[in-house]
Amino acid sequence: MTARPDRTRHHTELINGTLTPRPPQRSWHSRMVTAPTSTLMNQAPTGMEIEREHRTRTGPLTAPPTP
Repeated sequence: MTARPDRTRHHTELINGTLTPRPPQRSWHSRMVTAPTSTLMNQAPTGMEIEREHRTRTGPLTAPPTP
């Protein structure tokens, strides 16, 4: 796989094995992700951390930069 620096500035999803650039999410998307994340954080046992998102590295040059 060839590194694509132009894609590192955009949200990219791995869909069916293909890196797919996605447009910025709308505010409703943020609310729909925040609600269950907040609920899980409030119900998680002490010491357990809840992550809203994660990065997946499929090769040495494929993970997006850490913000």
